[in-house]
Amino acid sequence: MWLSEHPEKLGLTNVQHVDIEHRFLSGDSADLVFTHNDKYTVVEVETVDPMPGAYQAIKYRALLCAEKDFALDTDKVQAVLVAWDMQKPKMHTQPGLNERGEGYEQVIW
Repeated sequence: MWLSEHPEKLGLTNVQHVDIEHRFLSGDSADLVFTHNDKYTVVEVETVDPMPGAYQAIKYRALLCAEKDFALDTDKVQAVLVAWDMQKPKMHTQPGLNERGEGYEQVIW
């Protein structure tokens, strides 16, 4: 994979190792996992629809944290989604009422 040989395109420096199709104990596979500067970057590449890839990147980050015995809020693991186009999902609002009967605008994705 081209990105495995060009981590600088993701802003990564001092890469010590790259794992292509990194396999987790869950059976999931991240496209790339870079080891750099005592940190890790999980990369998910999506060529058609980026939304599933966004969720996968989040999941792979959590799986790598578990694998390395890091807390989920660590700054030692980041996730990157690479896609041709990152369109925001369509959203609309609708009026709603909270438990006190007060009106608000509810965002629906």
